Amino acid sequence: MVFFGTILAADKEVIDDKNKYLLELGTRSILAILANQMSKTRVREWSVVTGHDYDLHKRQVENLALRCVIDPEWALGFSSQVKVGLHEMPPQAGCFIVLPGDMPFFDKDTMNAMLDAFDAEKGFLIIPKSGDEIFPFPLFHRKMLGEVIDRLKEGSFAGIIEEHSFETYELEIDDPTILMRVTDRAGYIKAKEIFFRKNIEPDRSTPQKEIPE
Repeated sequence: MVFFGTILAADKEVIDDKNKYLLELGTRSILAILANQMSKTRVREWSVVTGHDYDLHKRQVENLALRCVIDPEWALGFSSQVKVGLHEMPPQAGCFIVLPGDMPFFDKDTMNAMLDAFDAEKGFLIIPKSGDEIFPFPLFHRKMLGEVIDRLKEGSFAGIIEEHSFETYELEIDDPTILMRVTDRAGYIKAKEIFFRKNIEPDRSTPQKEIPE
């Protein structure tokens, strides 16, 4: 079965005068770390939605098997970006996921565990959770595509998740940092602490280019 994913990185969110997706942990940007992990999963079809700082974002993924697409209306936010990203989904894809590009610790093992749960037909929505924290970006069965598109103006998938709770499988994960997003300066500081505590080493097989100031 073909799996599809899209990573949202088109908005102009700035932390310490820098686009948050380009903030570095170690020697790589947050976007590059996430993209590198996702390129190693069983999801073979990925799009990365960019808009603001398109050229810089593209440089973060150009050595990986991910397709960069531009959302010309990126400033409209979530709904526009998701629509552009999902437009790239191949017709044979059996499921899809939308990921925010500010998740440096969301890893290939978690993504593959979600796919395993989908293959085992445990639910039409697969959602990782840690304790009481539920990740609000499910792996969706393709049959959900029409509803997802129709409800993008809601600004999140929360309503869909709530209404389809009976079709949802919650995948328990041990490490809550996997679900962490970097959305402000405090979050970036925390991410740096976690990064070095985990002693994460850069993947030398993927050349990284310097990000201009």
